[in-house]
Amino acid sequence: TTPVDLFCAGHVLLPDGRALVGGGTTSYAPWKGQRALYAFNFTTETYQALTRLEIGRWYPALVTAVTGKTIITGGLDHNGVLTGKTEVFDYKTNTHRRLAGERKFPLYPRIQLTGNINYFFNGVGYGGLTGDYPPGFWDPFNGNTFRPVSGMRPPHHRSGAASSFVGDVRNQDMLVMGGGSPAQARTDKIKLTAAEPVYTPGPTMKAAKMYHGCVSLPDGTLLEAGGGTGNQIRYASYKVSLLKSIGSEWATMNPIPSGNHRLYHSLLFLLDDGRVMSIGSNPKGEPRSTTMLMYSPPYLFKGTRPTITSLPTTIKRYSTISVGTTGDATRLTFTKPPTPTHGSEPDERYMSFPIVDGKADLSAGWKRYLPDGYYRVWAVNAKGAVSVAKWVRIV
Repeated sequence: TTPVDLFCAGHVLLPDGRALVGGGTTSYAPWKGQRALYAFNFTTETYQALTRLEIGRWYPALVTAVTGKTIITGGLDHNGVLTGKTEVFDYKTNTHRRLAGERKFPLYPRIQLTGNINYFFNGVGYGGLTGDYPPGFWDPFNGNTFRPVSGMRPPHHRSGAASSFVGDVRNQDMLVMGGGSPAQARTDKIKLTAAEPVYTPGPTMKAAKMYHGCVSLPDGTLLEAGGGTGNQIRYASYKVSLLKSIGSEWATMNPIPSGNHRLYHSLLFLLDDGRVMSIGSNPKGEPRSTTMLMYSPPYLFKGTRPTITSLPTTIKRYSTISVGTTGDATRLTFTKPPTPTHGSEPDERYMSFPIVDGKADLSAGWKRYLPDGYYRVWAVNAKGAVSVAKWVRIV
């Protein structure tokens, strides 16, 4: 078979456990998008070639819909032109189709499913293109409508920022952190469920950054690390900080060890044992970092960790489940397995449910927030200690 360059593709974990990879690179000077579409099977460790995309995609966004289908949008097409066309992939049939209408976003746009079962573009892309791409609510399935929101500081210039929901996704608190050129330390927050959502100033970061990563942790806190004020080693930031809630201030954590820069193409993601892995860095014209770093969050140092001794492997929506735990666990938390690339984590989720008499009631309207598929479940006790994760499938 002809080799396919999946460099700078988008990817996401499908509800059936496969990874969908779409797009890639056909030309490096100028940049042009690949029409490739593959599914990776983790059991057989093989790629399955699917029907090619209608449009080439270089730096696209792949986002899971509440139905489990995948939205594929954005990026440079096979002619090297920024596309406003959107396709949707159905994992049940391995087919995709183009949606009506067009909407252009910057490269690797940060787009996430909201509680209203539409999508929110939070105003952030990842390098390369500048222009008028305001944040706002987008509905590609119903007329390709878009409702912009205001308040981002400065508007349209937050390339390379980190972004995430903060705390339980049902609260719909979104935070954009840093980004821009020159990089900045400001953050902007927005509550998507407000009657008139608008960005307002959030807690200032400990350092100005772009190309950094962030991770929603299983105790509900948010970790950010890496990045810098520019994409060269001398601009790298080694500061690490933790946010407990959308209304708190950043707390300084132990820094990245000196010399382990984390700039462009760096990744930050959560492991099943509760630690966070940091890899990669591709500064312009300088040696890449090939080190692998493990970060141990504070919840690993809060006494004996709870354990999950029994848990259904498949969970139906709106159900109450029986769960066995040790270590005085008081709640179960759910997080989406990580699929980060270029600072983007479009399917990032965190939810928390109390454990009462060995049961957890999962009926609190979560269909709007957790699409079908695989999740990691954690037990957390009153001291804040966190268990090793168990995997479940939501159907």
